[in-house]
Amino acid sequence: MNQPYNRAFFGFVTSTFRVLKRRYGEDEALARMGEIFADRLGPVYDKMKFKKDDVYDFRRCVEVNDQRLGLQVTFPEVTRDRIVYRFLTDPFPDLKGEVDPRRFDATYMSFKVSHLLGDDWEFETTRHMWDDSWKEDETRFTEHVIRKKNPS
Repeated sequence: MNQPYNRAFFGFVTSTFRVLKRRYGEDEALARMGEIFADRLGPVYDKMKFKKDDVYDFRRCVEVNDQRLGLQVTFPEVTRDRIVYRFLTDPFPDLKGEVDPRRFDATYMSFKVSHLLGDDWEFETTRHMWDDSWKEDETRFTEHVIRKKNPS
């Protein structure tokens, strides 16, 4: 069951990014956010006893954690070599206009992909709700397409 959107958690992350950006600049703030997400998400995923490089375990772990945080996500495609991962909830709406959405999302997506799937995987953010690209068909979501670099 999906929990309510965790404003306190996402508000704290937003404030942390803003403080780091003011103090150290955007590039350094983004690098530190990557470390923070890795430090937080690593133990959460490790407790789920996932099998690395398993697309279905990726989906399971990410979906469970996102639901705990009150995020609505879908996986319209999961195959052996490709995952389409969509956010229907904007986790960081207060950062819109303050940072490039793809750069910020990479701070946690890079970790999720490498930790759960491995270095043979990459991702691309093909659509972001901050870009207003969703207005074309009125469906608002952020989409990350994760692919195996060298599919078998």
